[in-house]
Amino acid sequence: MSDQGRSKRKAELVALAVKAHEMKLQRIDEDDEDTSDVITSKLKTEKGAIPRPENLQSWSYDFSKMPPFTFADLYTYLIGSGEYTPENLKSFKSLLGYKLFSDGHVQDCMMHCVHDMSCTLFKFKVLPTERSKTDDNKQTYNGFIIMEDSGVVKDGFCPCKGG
Repeated sequence: MSDQGRSKRKAELVALAVKAHEMKLQRIDEDDEDTSDVITSKLKTEKGAIPRPENLQSWSYDFSKMPPFTFADLYTYLIGSGEYTPENLKSFKSLLGYKLFSDGHVQDCMMHCVHDMSCTLFKFKVLPTERSKTDDNKQTYNGFIIMEDSGVVKDGFCPCKGG
């Protein structure tokens, strides 16, 4: 890599760090919890454990049976997660996650109704932004969102660096 390329890369990293600081994002300690434990805890409900997404069959690209879902449901979930503030959601188009989504990094979205748990699982794949493969040498990060039948977002998970 040329000196000019390194300088550009450094400037991009500094800009990202400044944005993260402005958004008051929490530092990510990558070795905090085992991924499997995190997934297990997110799949626990009052009605029992939702099956792990990789163990479910009959996923669908047909979102016509998706629970009713509004921006208010998304807003409530994101503010409740503690990772977003009303201020940075007002300018959501400047957030990295939105940019990655609009640039096509989120792919292969599918849904699966879990009727006995009164919820719907959505699974998706996210292309890595910095390299051609994930840390565990896969082509994509695999994540999921859990939505109650009422449209309330219960939880979500993505092992990518942005979470």
